[in-house]
Amino acid sequence: SGVLTPDVEWYLTQQILPPIARLCEPIEGMSQGVIAERLGLDSRRYNQISGVSGSGIDDDDLVDYVPESSKSDAERFKEAEKLMTLCKACGTESEFPGVFCIRKVEGSTVPERAIGFQCTNPNCASPDYWGDTNLC
Repeated sequence: SGVLTPDVEWYLTQQILPPIARLCEPIEGMSQGVIAERLGLDSRRYNQISGVSGSGIDDDDLVDYVPESSKSDAERFKEAEKLMTLCKACGTESEFPGVFCIRKVEGSTVPERAIGFQCTNPNCASPDYWGDTNLC
């Protein structure tokens, strides 16, 4: 009858799956096998090719999956070791608060904005840059 029908499986495996897999590659928990399954293809073929079959990721793991980008910093970095700084002027070791931070001022109910490149010891003789005069 002269009517051609597209090969849907070829189109999905050759034209749709590769670019979608490349786009989704940075997403934790995503694999070419998972995407293939969602497209209705045989996911076992793609798990073996991409080396994900031994990764232990299955659909049950993806049900409650929360992307890292939607978690709070406290939750994302709860396992990270805090960066500690040592003031060369007074010897006080303290946690680096970040480049900009909010500090409580003794005797005041209003916190102040501060630069994180200062010693936290209020009695430090040279608090800027943790007592390192060579950084200025």
